Amino acid sequence: MFSKSSFFPKICFLVFFALVSIISCKKRPEKKIINQGNSINNIKVPKGFDFSNTKTLDFTIQGDPSGAVYELFAVSKWDKANDAAHLMNSEKRKLYTLRSIEQQNNMRVCVPKHFKHIMLVRYSPKGFQERFFFDIDDSTIQFDYTPKNQRQSRSEELLYGVNANKEFFLFDLNDMSVEELPTIPCSSIACTVNPFSGEVYIANNLPPYDLYAYEPVSKEFEKLDNFDFIFPRMGYNGFEDLLYFGSNNNYLYAYDVDQKLVVDTYQITGLPLGGGGDLCFDDSGQMYLVDRYNVYRVDIENNSAVASKINTQNMPLGILTSIGIDKSGYAYISEMVNNGKIIKFNIEDGTWEYVEISNTESIANQINDFGMFITPDLLDPEGDNDNDGVINSLDAYPQDASKAFKNSYVDSGETATLAFEDLWNSKGDYDFNDLVINYNYSTILSPNNKIVQLDIITTVKHLGGSLHNGFAIELPVAPSFIGSVNGGLKNSGLINYESNGIEADQQDKSVVVVFEDDRVTEGKTYVVSVMFNSPLDIGGFDYSQFNPFIFLTESRGVEIHLPNYMMTNLGNTGLLGVKDDASNLEQNITYLSHDNLPWAINVMYDLELVQEKIPITEAYLKFRAWAQSGGTVYDDWYMNIDGYRNTGFIMVE
Repeated sequence: MFSKSSFFPKICFLVFFALVSIISCKKRPEKKIINQGNSINNIKVPKGFDFSNTKTLDFTIQGDPSGAVYELFAVSKWDKANDAAHLMNSEKRKLYTLRSIEQQNNMRVCVPKHFKHIMLVRYSPKGFQERFFFDIDDSTIQFDYTPKNQRQSRSEELLYGVNANKEFFLFDLNDMSVEELPTIPCSSIACTVNPFSGEVYIANNLPPYDLYAYEPVSKEFEKLDNFDFIFPRMGYNGFEDLLYFGSNNNYLYAYDVDQKLVVDTYQITGLPLGGGGDLCFDDSGQMYLVDRYNVYRVDIENNSAVASKINTQNMPLGILTSIGIDKSGYAYISEMVNNGKIIKFNIEDGTWEYVEISNTESIANQINDFGMFITPDLLDPEGDNDNDGVINSLDAYPQDASKAFKNSYVDSGETATLAFEDLWNSKGDYDFNDLVINYNYSTILSPNNKIVQLDIITTVKHLGGSLHNGFAIELPVAPSFIGSVNGGLKNSGLINYESNGIEADQQDKSVVVVFEDDRVTEGKTYVVSVMFNSPLDIGGFDYSQFNPFIFLTESRGVEIHLPNYMMTNLGNTGLLGVKDDASNLEQNITYLSHDNLPWAINVMYDLELVQEKIPITEAYLKFRAWAQSGGTVYDDWYMNIDGYRNTGFIMVE
């Protein structure tokens, strides 16, 4: 018999069972497994550790008031003891550019701590390059400049020639007569000349592929280096002070003779395979090349050397072996025949003609390679459109005589990252994604190394928190030095400004507000330009003294800074040392918790985001060891290296 009392419980049970069955058929969200070995909990960090990934380096150039331009690079690694070492396999970052106009010139730069070496490139007023290398063993490096010994004995154009029979010749371009020189110590199909020293570099075309230098005054040969392969193409770029040599597989290598180091490698495109031939440079540093049958102009573009054929008529049927270019723009080309003639090629129109060697009895065999010597005083300096003393190729502003160089915190095209926990002075979840800002600073220098402008470039990469925050930077200059501040986002109406655009009521230092409320900024880029009442000395204005911070939009006194940086005049110091904050002003410790953990970190790279609620130690597996060591190990913890990341905890952008 139907029972109402028994029916309803059965119905309820069936409905409940059905719902459970439906829910159980759905895919459950994957549970994040926290590796307690890398947890932020119980991490033991040395007291006062500032969590800095950068170091400040003072670099001094002594004894070179010539007006030369210097560029400073950080280099991650190289092996000077390894002849096959390739500097191009190392990471390089441009740090600074200035013009050496004083007896002592100083640069202060910020360098990621995992960089261990410095490369200094000197450009003479005519644009000739030299390179110097240093290990970063201390926070200061001094470079004492000594001019290269100019040993050339003639002030004219000289054309050298070698061949596989160890014969060595010098051609007089006026009458095409030939002088026999001492027998070379090896069979050779490649030679070139250093325009500064006058040395002739000669390559052995047999194993172990030695490189020799011939000194024309002493007439002696010196073995410099050896290589793993034959290189029939060789030329010296006087402007870069680099020896270029090319292999038979269309690769091109830039080699620093003094350092015995390959600094760049390029693959030549636009050139048929087949090897042979030669390369050379004209007096402007332009590269030219011959293969077996044609003549090419070669342009360096990024990591590629692009070859474009320039001969407008067919070259002789004999295989081309060598090329050298004189001051007038004529190339001298040899063939794999001994016919008493040299090809004279017009670079401008691509035509050619034969010229006769006047004393052919001096040459019993073919010429396998030419090397052209043009003394530096015959080379034309590059143009200087604004007449500021800096040639166009080194001038970031070639049409503006008031500006010359642009020095950025991180290299052009790169970005640094500031990542914040915004619950200060209470602990957060340490995913460091409440507010993440990509940024860069650029200071613009005059030709006399004075700072005339500062640009602050920011992009809000991610908003993971719920609070409304603004972002500002305290600069190491008094408010009276600031002429104007332009750009940024002023959208809250809660910040007061002076007439020049800096934040009002800041007494000792200038505060530039980039944006007041981050809620409308995500993904947007802001450029703030700061102009000065008069140019600043570079010595008192360096990026290590910049103090970036966020503030609570509706409570301006709540500021969050990087560890051990101080509040501004408008910060509420009563919040320091309260709750989870363990700041101690007497010990210059700020913005560190009782566990010595920060609320903000700075990385000179584009830091990839950690997923919500995942401590940074779970995503970046070397962060914990780095922090606990006080920064002595894994100073590259943020890099994308095998074993450094748990990619499952990195946010997909």
